[in-house]
Amino acid sequence: MKFSNPENYIVDFTKSYNQKYETNDCVVIAMSILFGISYDEAHGFSRGFFNRSEREGAYSFEKSMDKMIRNPNLRYNGHVKKIQMRTSMSAKKVTQEFCYGVYLAVTIDHVSVLHNGIWIDYEGIMKPRTEVTSIYQFGDFEHYNNFKPEHNKKASFIDSIFWIIAGLILGIFLISLTDDGKRDLENGKRWLKREVRKRF
Repeated sequence: MKFSNPENYIVDFTKSYNQKYETNDCVVIAMSILFGISYDEAHGFSRGFFNRSEREGAYSFEKSMDKMIRNPNLRYNGHVKKIQMRTSMSAKKVTQEFCYGVYLAVTIDHVSVLHNGIWIDYEGIMKPRTEVTSIYQFGDFEHYNNFKPEHNKKASFIDSIFWIIAGLILGIFLISLTDDGKRDLENGKRWLKREVRKRF
């Protein structure tokens, strides 16, 4: 499982007054990331909607979450829905099955954000065998377009390596051909250079 530091996704995290003394604040962190609000705004939001006391987790979080998304007076800048689960799943399986999009995963004593198969969370809290009891899907929030976790850069690099290897294999094959093959090889080289420039 891969992780990305949640502090990089929180608006004005270093300027927050509350985060300096808070603990057990996974709900605050998740709400800040999911709704694109500052830590201090999410701090008040969590207190109001989830009855969360300072330095404590939000008890009965799932019930409060369900009530919140059914509230007809509450408007989002996106969409939130609960995924119907027949049974609980391991965090590893959740990572594999919900590898595209933005999700909120709920465990017995923690909540965590999953974005495109990467946990936006502190490494070590969510483990492969951690039991996920509920999943909420978040969509159409514009600020998600600004999420640029490190895995995107790694994926781009791996993609480039793939094309280089593919080009080399193509080159070896074409070398064994006639003059037409050599001409095709030169064309292949030019194409490969263009592709590599696009991806780096």
